[in-house]
Amino acid sequence: MGLFDGGSGDERIEALVEGARGDSVTETKLTRTGSKVLGTGTFENHALAAFLREDEQPHYALFNTVYDVEFGDETVDSETGYWQVLVATDQRLLVLAGGEDGDVGEVVPYGVVDPETVVGEKDGLAERELGFVAGGVGFEFEIDGEVPVSEVREAAEYVAERADREDVIEAERSRGLVYDLPNFDVETPVWRPEADEPIAAARGGDVEVAVFDRELDVEGGERTASIPLAHVLEVDVEGSEAEFEFGFADGDGRELEVEHAELDVEFESAAAAERVAEAVESQRNDVPDGVTPDDVLTDGVSAALRERFDALARLAEE
Repeated sequence: MGLFDGGSGDERIEALVEGARGDSVTETKLTRTGSKVLGTGTFENHALAAFLREDEQPHYALFNTVYDVEFGDETVDSETGYWQVLVATDQRLLVLAGGEDGDVGEVVPYGVVDPETVVGEKDGLAERELGFVAGGVGFEFEIDGEVPVSEVREAAEYVAERADREDVIEAERSRGLVYDLPNFDVETPVWRPEADEPIAAARGGDVEVAVFDRELDVEGGERTASIPLAHVLEVDVEGSEAEFEFGFADGDGRELEVEHAELDVEFESAAAAERVAEAVESQRNDVPDGVTPDDVLTDGVSAALRERFDALARLAEE
């Protein structure tokens, strides 16, 4: 995944602009962040280029600064001074929205788009719109008037053509992780990875980590360990790096740390590390098998669970 945040002299940025089919992919649109110049828009955390994989080519980047995104029967509100963008790349569709509380978005594999529903047109005097149905969810994206109607139509044709020949979701899954940032807070998701797919991956020395919705799997050589996220007492995130502490907790704030079971790793991006921290937080009060600090102090740790922590401690030493 691409981790660069851009720069006017970045050769990679120049190559992306030159390789794009449409004129809407520009150096400014790929690299701007942090400076909310009136009327120009920005993202809060990362430049657009940071959300691209290293081998990913954006062909159309359709922006707006004032319109809301229609997501099924729900709306993602536009925030003043921030961008909302629909990016059609050679691999997938990205729907990104900047905001004061951070950037959010959705990844849409071409394979879930119904090609018969893709429409790119002029809507009113100045606005343009690109819409489609993906995963049974209707999607409408209003585009600023500076983008020519001809390019909006070209983008729609490209999306429809890719959707018509894409091997549904398997092609997207085979490329690895699909989320680079938190998703829209909506009840009608286009698509989510299956439960057995990791939400993020990391490495620390010779140890590899895969984080799932409810579990953290660690592998180092022939040794493995698997720990429920509910047994993560704390995850300290700094950029793409994260430090995990493990143990037992309950909903009343009582905690009991397991000694020697710590893990320092680096994720593929800062957004991935934050995503894992959010997953841990969501599981914090979900006590697996009813094991609380009081239970441990009274009855000790079961042999099966102790083996999990011992295996993690052995891996953490390597």
